[in-house]
Amino acid sequence: MPFLYSGDYEPFYDMFRLIRALPNDRLLVACHHDQKIAEFTWDGSIVWEATLEGAPYMPLRISNGNTLVSLGASGLIVEIDPSGKSVWRYDMVLDSGLERGWIAGISQLKNGNVVYSDSQHDRLIEISRNRELVGVFQDRDVLLHPSTHLILDE
Repeated sequence: MPFLYSGDYEPFYDMFRLIRALPNDRLLVACHHDQKIAEFTWDGSIVWEATLEGAPYMPLRISNGNTLVSLGASGLIVEIDPSGKSVWRYDMVLDSGLERGWIAGISQLKNGNVVYSDSQHDRLIEISRNRELVGVFQDRDVLLHPSTHLILDE
């Protein structure tokens, strides 16, 4: 599939991070190298994109139509509306008082809280939408370098 953001970048792993299939038969892509997220059709055409303040790791389209994006080494999560404007921002140091880590995978729970993987410190962290720290799970016997995760929220 020809992605417009692909090229001769070195190292090659730096071009993209996670890609998610969307219900509308499109792909939501973290364009790591270009600090953007983009929505692609399967033939490689871009139908939407937004520029970010850091290099994205994981985009997650949420029920209100906005997109949550983890920004890796910056320790940030942002929420982008369909116009590309940042409407919510979480900083793990300023908002939770945690040591800066590497925010990788993100999930949104049914109650609206966000769980994210901090792969630098081998932990899962839950925050409220008010950016309050709800809890930290850190057990190196269970989590060794968590990047992405799966939350079963019934």
